[in-house]
Amino acid sequence: MQGLDPLLLNQRGLVDWVEFEPQTTWLIAEPDAAERASYDLIEHWLQLPGRKLVHSVAAPVGGTSEASAHHLKLLRKTVGVLDAPWASEHLGFNASHGVCTGFFLPPRQTEAQVRIVADNILRLRDALGVPVAIENIANYLRPRSDEMSDGEFLAMVVEEADCGLLLDVHNAYTNARNGRQPLPAFLNELPLERVWEVHLAGGLSQEGFWLDAHSGAVPEDLWPLIRDLPSRLPSLKVVNFEVYPSFLETQGLEVVVEELQRIRSWITVPSAPDVASPPPQSPPAPLLLRDQRGQPPLTDLGDFWEAALTALVTGHEVLVESLEASDFQAHWRMRVVSLWCGTWCSRSVPRWWCRC
Repeated sequence: MQGLDPLLLNQRGLVDWVEFEPQTTWLIAEPDAAERASYDLIEHWLQLPGRKLVHSVAAPVGGTSEASAHHLKLLRKTVGVLDAPWASEHLGFNASHGVCTGFFLPPRQTEAQVRIVADNILRLRDALGVPVAIENIANYLRPRSDEMSDGEFLAMVVEEADCGLLLDVHNAYTNARNGRQPLPAFLNELPLERVWEVHLAGGLSQEGFWLDAHSGAVPEDLWPLIRDLPSRLPSLKVVNFEVYPSFLETQGLEVVVEELQRIRSWITVPSAPDVASPPPQSPPAPLLLRDQRGQPPLTDLGDFWEAALTALVTGHEVLVESLEASDFQAHWRMRVVSLWCGTWCSRSVPRWWCRC
């Protein structure tokens, strides 16, 4: 974070809001000890220009594992000290049966899971004492015929929970490039009036996948697809450009300054006619959770889904009672997701923060 201090202090007209991931700075004295916040860093954040937002990265709402009361207490205190008007969290899960994934994984996109996620969001809102916005995550799985589309599932979740939406455009773009729902169709299914915040970022290609790597400039072919998006977001308050510190070190602050300038221009650009989507690329073959055509569908109990995905990306033997091992075909390309878990964690945050 401190690598951005020169930009925040010297480009005061360019940045109005600063968003923090508090768990990445929490300290732990010894294994299995309770986390504690670094109040020196919080004090430093308070001195930086701009209003503050809190973006949680360790209390995701997409699964059955819950953050501890101590964790939520620390998070609530940070929200209060920074006077954040809302907090945001991810529509995914990062733990199952006591095993941490180090990576946000997607929940089952079913009506049963909508109710589970909505309840989680309401509990998180009550714990933090401020409104909550939920972020769509990158999903490296192939779409299933027995699930809702990405847009429909996200729309049902935020409507059921009556919460805000943090629209991560690059995550949606990543999903589209990897063979999931096309970006225009995804946007058309969302209640765009609930979007309070937008995230933009860059990515990179690895072993046939496009990764949400926060690695630099926004992809050029994404801009035409979202040219008139700001005019469709009546509740939009913040647009956030994301970049990991490791990439910042190699590319310099100039990339961030250029992207922020372009984003500010994009926010005020007049509406334009719809832009046709680019020709679809040949999608990679991510992990296939085989469709059960002619067989009973997968259970809607998200716990089993979570356990199976956690086992695949961590290598842990996790008991999955109602799903036979043959139902989870681990395509060799899934290795890129597991590889990226370790790369992402080592580059961006202390590995322990996502522990259970």
